Amino acid sequence: FALAPPRLRRAGRGEGTGETTQSSRLKAQSLSELASLYLRFIAYCQLPDGRFHNFVRFDREFQDGAGSQDAYGRALWALGVAAARGDASVRSRATELFRVSLPQIENLSYLRSQAFALLGTLAVLTAEDPLPAPRPVPRSSESGVGSPTRPAKPSVAARPPRRDGWRSGEGEVGSVRAHAEKLLSHLLNAFAKTTTESWSWFEDTLRYSNAALSYAVLSAARHPTRFEEVKK
Repeated sequence: FALAPPRLRRAGRGEGTGETTQSSRLKAQSLSELASLYLRFIAYCQLPDGRFHNFVRFDREFQDGAGSQDAYGRALWALGVAAARGDASVRSRATELFRVSLPQIENLSYLRSQAFALLGTLAVLTAEDPLPAPRPVPRSSESGVGSPTRPAKPSVAARPPRRDGWRSGEGEVGSVRAHAEKLLSHLLNAFAKTTTESWSWFEDTLRYSNAALSYAVLSAARHPTRFEEVKK
């Protein structure tokens, strides 16, 4: 895989009125190339069983048999976001890698690893049932003014297909949601077990990446697919 994207010429000063447009175009191109670069690196580090290497030397030799659970969780989080929000090529490749890694969720035993993985599954589920694209407002042919009428809400069958390659319904997306619900359950159980009147947290002390725990639960709470467990 390529270690670095091609160099991009920066728009210099005095290049005319198109300078801002040129700069924006180069920025978008740079971000796309970086996304592809990082995705290739994640693919290079992925093991056949879905885990990831975490330590790689400059000469691309791995320094571990397999990375930590946190390394896996963070990689799954990145892949979930890429599968949901990247451009077409990034979504396709990220989805493939996410599929391979998804079963390893069952082996997570640490809260932060579970929080990272939950954020990845939530990102994928965000596009589970996308809202239909806005329709042109129909205008009445009788009144020349063109009074708008509210379009009927489309049925689920009429909604556009998922953009990232995941099949809707009880198949792959259902499996992702089941994993997300299990991860969320682990976090909520830890919170309920540890919380007292004077200490509302998932553990009896603060450690590292603390914000990821609450961020994952809050993300589930505001998720459009409604995780009722976290709202009780």
